[in-house]
Amino acid sequence: MAISFLPNSRRWLPGLAVGLLLTATQPAAAQQAAGFGFEFRPIAKVVQAGDTLRQAWAGGLNSPQFSNLDLNADQQPDLLVFDRISNRVLPFLSVATATGRAWQFAPEYAALFPPGLRSWVLLRDYDCDGRPDLFTADERGSNIRVFRNEPDAQGRLAFRLITTVLTYFAPSIGGNINIAVGGDNMPAIEDVDGDGRLDIVTTEFGTNTPSLYFYRNTSTAACGGLSFGLGSDYWGGVRICGHGCGGFTFAPDQCRPAPQRPTHNTGYNLAVFDVDGDGRADLLTGRTNCAEVTILRNGGTAQQALFSAAGLNAPAPFNGQAPRVPNLPAAYPADVNFDGRPDLLLAPNLFDNRDNNDTVDTRNAVQLYRNTGAATGPKLAREPAGFLHSDMLDVGEQAAPTFADLDGDGLTDMLVGGLNRPDGGGLFRAALSYYRNVGTRQKPVFKLLDADYLGLSRRKLAALRPVLADLNEDGGPTCCIRPSA
Repeated sequence: MAISFLPNSRRWLPGLAVGLLLTATQPAAAQQAAGFGFEFRPIAKVVQAGDTLRQAWAGGLNSPQFSNLDLNADQQPDLLVFDRISNRVLPFLSVATATGRAWQFAPEYAALFPPGLRSWVLLRDYDCDGRPDLFTADERGSNIRVFRNEPDAQGRLAFRLITTVLTYFAPSIGGNINIAVGGDNMPAIEDVDGDGRLDIVTTEFGTNTPSLYFYRNTSTAACGGLSFGLGSDYWGGVRICGHGCGGFTFAPDQCRPAPQRPTHNTGYNLAVFDVDGDGRADLLTGRTNCAEVTILRNGGTAQQALFSAAGLNAPAPFNGQAPRVPNLPAAYPADVNFDGRPDLLLAPNLFDNRDNNDTVDTRNAVQLYRNTGAATGPKLAREPAGFLHSDMLDVGEQAAPTFADLDGDGLTDMLVGGLNRPDGGGLFRAALSYYRNVGTRQKPVFKLLDADYLGLSRRKLAALRPVLADLNEDGGPTCCIRPSA
């Protein structure tokens, strides 16, 4: 497909004429050895709906996971975002502003994290040194790797691999067995029983009516070990049933009808969060092809959990606003409003939105429930603007930019293809976004003029990749589009 533009002037600039965005993609040592590297310099500004985007060039969020840690040793909790779809690490610094504190994208810290992270990343302090350590999936996605947070000689953030396969001791065999998570699942890693040590809760692997496995930290030290034992293979007396998104049974009942062994394992996300401030670990869970975040309240004790009901209809502390994400929701307790209280972030935890028929609008995938409660218990109120997305240039998945002087004013404008337009049937289709340069050549400012340039979303394409070139040698750009139906 080719579309010709008729600018007021014959001048146009093929390609990118200004230094917009250079992001480090190699570790610092490799850059030094090669004698060159990349530096992030957000020279160009982006304006949408009258607002200048603070995190314009962060790259958007598709399937983000959230954890707090101190990136720059300033004693302020910063934020790590790991995107499951893109396997990207996105660090954000907590910085002082005239009105308090705000998040600032800091890609220079990404190279300090271990390479090859995949599936899920959770930062939890297992040795009580005040520095969250890194728990993540192994290369196959089914086991747990652990990296200890050990700053280098200059005090910079660094991680050391502690184990490639986290295990628990099984008395029946007198040896250790791997703690299996499953490729699509995400465990909960928290102090579940209140003894000051990190425990692990996973979903039973290899069945379509899984129970929850609780791995108790059995380290002898007051804090600091990674020794585990199987505390329960039926934690809380709950079993996840396959009939509907709210399908759970509670001891002594069993799922009906009798389960059959599945041909594959679906995805389950777990998060431990004390939703009512009673000191007992409650559970938030989501599953594949479901939008609901289910809350299971612990009616037992911290040491012996007991669940008897699953809430789908926005029980407290969600303040009457139902927690829903389009597909495979996951919950992340993290302090993101700088008040020392854990807020709750919800986001899809998909590996690939395309495999799920593009059901998630990745431009607005994150929901933030701000914790406005007191020490006696959280009270969560949803922020309508979400979290971080509104400050980013995000045109959805498969973003593909190209640059040229589209209006003949001598300044480089920007076209970006992306999957972002609802088609009325619950899916999202590709469109072109037109950003006109209203700044200068040295300091460009890209202002969004049209989020569906040329009306191409009507073609219901799955992708658009624009390329600008002077194909007929008339001095003006022609837009060649590579569509995908």
